[in-house]
Amino acid sequence: MGVQSDGEKDVDEQDSLPPHPGWFSRQEVTISDSAAAPAAAAATVSIYTTTNPVGGGIAALVPTAACSPEATIPSSASQVSVPAVPPSTGLAEVPCSEDTALLAHRDQQLRPGVPGTNTTAAGSSIICPSEALEWFSSAFSQMTATNLGPHFDALLVAWTRIETASKFENGPYSLSSKGRPAEVTRWIQGKHSRIPEVKSVTAYSGAWWRWWDSLQPEWRVRGSDGKWAIQESYGEWEDALLVWGNNGHLTLVASLYFWGLAALKSTTLPSSWEAAVIDVTWILKGIALDYENYVKKSGRR
Repeated sequence: MGVQSDGEKDVDEQDSLPPHPGWFSRQEVTISDSAAAPAAAAATVSIYTTTNPVGGGIAALVPTAACSPEATIPSSASQVSVPAVPPSTGLAEVPCSEDTALLAHRDQQLRPGVPGTNTTAAGSSIICPSEALEWFSSAFSQMTATNLGPHFDALLVAWTRIETASKFENGPYSLSSKGRPAEVTRWIQGKHSRIPEVKSVTAYSGAWWRWWDSLQPEWRVRGSDGKWAIQESYGEWEDALLVWGNNGHLTLVASLYFWGLAALKSTTLPSSWEAAVIDVTWILKGIALDYENYVKKSGRR
């Protein structure tokens, strides 16, 4: 069960979750190169735009078949033709469960330099929502100071969806601290002011997985490899993971950020870290979807 924070409230008050737009607009356009042969001169891409969940709007040019190995964009493409869309006609909507972080990074890999993907030289490509409260903005800046790649950006998006749906309010509960890495505890005790030093990535990794294992809902199962399985659907969420705000899922995001930073100092990001990020992202996506569905059903605005 979640651990109560200061100002205890009944867990039923979680139904005060606010609205979340939860939709992106998509428009197919053509990238062409007049100097190339007609057959290889164009590629169809999609422009994704949104003001949520990452605020400020992401605009990413992504091949319509971006998930397939065959998706390519002419390397010499020099022109982008975007048909005009009357303000009164809505673009095709796609649910926000589409992974904008991975889409934006995929686009950068296929066609570096495309404007509008909000990529910085050192930090993450994800943008903090303009409506975020100070605690979130501060934590977001800290967690995006170093770019840890597309999987971590996907985690940031999932976390942002939860906090956007919660209107960036602080919940009454926090994640269990039992077995939590000591470095994370120091960060919390220091009021998030300094990134803790992880002296042993191996020891931190072991402690982190033990902590994460203890937080799992009863319906999760392990695969034949002993790892938590990414299932086709989610079960009933338990109190231990229904936390939000300054003492909620931020702790998970921060714990993976510290691990990633430490790993980068000596080598490339290990597969264990990547597996952890993917697993936490899957959980947070499910919680975000649950929050957003509640908001839609309740009619809250």
